[in-house]
Amino acid sequence: AIRRPTRADGLTIAEAARSLDLHHEAARHLVRRKLLATVGEGNKRRVDPNAIGVFRAAFVTGADLARSAGVSPRAMADRLRARGIAPIAGPPDCRQTIFCRSAARAVL
Repeated sequence: AIRRPTRADGLTIAEAARSLDLHHEAARHLVRRKLLATVGEGNKRRVDPNAIGVFRAAFVTGADLARSAGVSPRAMADRLRARGIAPIAGPPDCRQTIFCRSAARAVL
């Protein structure tokens, strides 16, 4: 019998992306960079369910920062850059700009 994966086995990239409000390609990039922990090996590799909370505690998207500050994502990126805060992921490698939450807090 074929056993279907369960939540305990981990989340697919698409499920993790939805949970983090990210594009699935951004989530895939974060997995490749080991910023989003996985379980399993090879084609069976899935996102560790505990990694969602760990990621949320450590990182924040530029869009989320901009929304909370009431400015555009570009204005927020400029604000952060002016204070020497660089994204940990972003274009052209990653579809979304992601910052270290603790560094970005100083700007808000």
